[in-house]
Amino acid sequence: WITCQAHPRHPVFTKQIAVSGPLESARLYISGLGVYEARINGQKVGDEYLAPYCNNYHQWIQYQTYDVTQALSSGGTLCVTVGNGWYASRMGYFSKPGDAGHYGTGAMLIAEIVLRYADGTEEVVCTDESWHVTRSCITDSSIYDGETRDDTLPQTEPEPVTITQAVAPLVERYSRSVRVQETVAPIELIHTPAGELVLDLGQNLVGTFALRVKAEAGSKIFVQVGEVMQNGCFYNENLRTAKAEYTYISDGVEKTVIPTFTFYGFRYVKIEGLPDLKMEDFTALVLYSDLPQAGEMITGHEKVNRLIRNVQWGQKGNFLDVPTDCPQRDERLGWTGDAQVFSATACYLRQCYPFYRKYLHDMATEQQVLGGMVPDIVPSLGKAYQGTACVWGDACTIIPWNLYQMYGDKTILAEQFESMAAWVDYITSLDGEDHGWSRHFHYGDWLALDHPDNRPDQCMGGTDVAYISQIYYHNSAKIVADTAALLGKQAQAEKYAALADRLTQYLVQEFFAPNGRCCIDTQTGLVLALRNDLSPNAEKCAQRLAEKLAQTHGKLQTGFVGTPFLCSVLTDYDMAHQAYQLLLNEDYPGWLYAVNLGATTIWERWNSMNPDGSVSSTGMNSFNHYAYGAIFQWLAEYAAGLKPATPGFRRATIAPVPHRHLGSMDYRYDSAAGQYRVRWEAVDDQTLRLWVQVPFGCEAELKKP
Repeated sequence: WITCQAHPRHPVFTKQIAVSGPLESARLYISGLGVYEARINGQKVGDEYLAPYCNNYHQWIQYQTYDVTQALSSGGTLCVTVGNGWYASRMGYFSKPGDAGHYGTGAMLIAEIVLRYADGTEEVVCTDESWHVTRSCITDSSIYDGETRDDTLPQTEPEPVTITQAVAPLVERYSRSVRVQETVAPIELIHTPAGELVLDLGQNLVGTFALRVKAEAGSKIFVQVGEVMQNGCFYNENLRTAKAEYTYISDGVEKTVIPTFTFYGFRYVKIEGLPDLKMEDFTALVLYSDLPQAGEMITGHEKVNRLIRNVQWGQKGNFLDVPTDCPQRDERLGWTGDAQVFSATACYLRQCYPFYRKYLHDMATEQQVLGGMVPDIVPSLGKAYQGTACVWGDACTIIPWNLYQMYGDKTILAEQFESMAAWVDYITSLDGEDHGWSRHFHYGDWLALDHPDNRPDQCMGGTDVAYISQIYYHNSAKIVADTAALLGKQAQAEKYAALADRLTQYLVQEFFAPNGRCCIDTQTGLVLALRNDLSPNAEKCAQRLAEKLAQTHGKLQTGFVGTPFLCSVLTDYDMAHQAYQLLLNEDYPGWLYAVNLGATTIWERWNSMNPDGSVSSTGMNSFNHYAYGAIFQWLAEYAAGLKPATPGFRRATIAPVPHRHLGSMDYRYDSAAGQYRVRWEAVDDQTLRLWVQVPFGCEAELKKP
């Protein structure tokens, strides 16, 4: 590893590379902290952004490999610019502009160029004291706050580098590449009542941008981004302390500038310093991890189709190397609860196995130094963020189990088994003989609408957190028991199965009346009872759920825990009409309420925006938060009716549940075993057309509605 003296300008590590004959191949192995961009003879190496990505740098650091044979065919200059990235930027919602990074400060680089010649000889060029440093025109970069570039700055004299100690072991990459996957052009240039120039992209998205600049030397171009407008003017107050800006000082030469070491979550762009701005001067560059599309769905309901696109865009925006809660404000953290809730849905939309494998590996490295505890966010950023809670921590059992169900590969279970078992053992150590885990802090049914306080800013739901915590403890124990059995670990399978049985008995005794009535009388409480087969009288429990929905005029009150399962449980218990009523409800609270207010991604809150278009609050309010997008799982598994009958979809169940108000359904899913497709059309009140496709070598049981 090499480093350099601290300086206001980002460093450019440079090495002249000479070749002594015809090359057979040249490979660049490289990593940098925080993030790097490599160029050979001025041309960018590869097409990735923000490598080496975001992980628990205290435990491991990824390196990337690039084929540079053509670029170095005649030798040349390798220049690597290093920015702050996640490693050296302030991170977390407690941080303030100007705070130091949680992991470290100062730029570091390690690289190795392996030259293989046509005559069979090999030469290796490594980072060492023969490299030197110059300074770029980037004077600041931050994940939250953006980037500053001053092209009027003079070139600097070469400086020596110094050898430095490794921060953590290097490992070959887990992360999928983050690339420019799409470009989006503005649909409108708005002159606001406040005299602002604002571009509307028509879509809330995540990434960076390309801006064509023609301005006099010394001119300052200032860019800010936001998700929504207010009173016809630019708005970014819901970003809290995140500046999300770009400042460029022109040298008078017309060029296209692109922020390099940051990313933004935005739909609207305010630009100052370019009075002659034209829409064609700006292009949004959409960044997300390289995950091939797996599912495509179109229905006969225009607003549901917009909802589906919102779910898709929410996934793309929050799948930038880490499954983040949101991509725009001073957070952008890998909250385990959000990741867990959305994990099955994610796999019905994109090929997510390698993406979650990397996240779970990071999670396991955190647990190794935390006694099995799963921190609320992964990477945890250090001690300030190392709390834990049920539902959130249970991501370490639920996500690998979901991956196994969707892809049929036991490898993920084998890789994560120690992590999964360590989490259950950690809970057991806290639970003791008096169920102490229940008294730990838990987020519970986060952002549900049924808390007795009924305050507009209330985040906690009304469902007993002791009940939720013990159910998820039970679920994780059962998953670990089933995983151990699959992996041939008989003693551990028996141990965790016995624990799950004891917890079942406790749950029934503690939270259910002798006649089968669930004592946790909330929508989420009843949904969890039915989903987990806990009630001695499921019929009575389902009847009570129907009554609770009727009391709210068919509207949901659920949060992060209840919402993902609500429509599925209703459909399982012959209440598909109520499930469709929830889906198609256009009033608050409901999915189409946001669609009617112009949402192009999923919101954090059911009422992130009020009916009059005003933002409901700024303390915790994101317009790109994918958790409630988990409704897509119900659309795939129930409305389309496609589920794996065996892990990996070698066998499937196709049992569509149509509804005339949805009109039609066309869902294509590229499973690990091949492409399934389900199409249905409600021709009239008496006629349904149904068409299915099953991959070669697979079989499916078709259950006609």
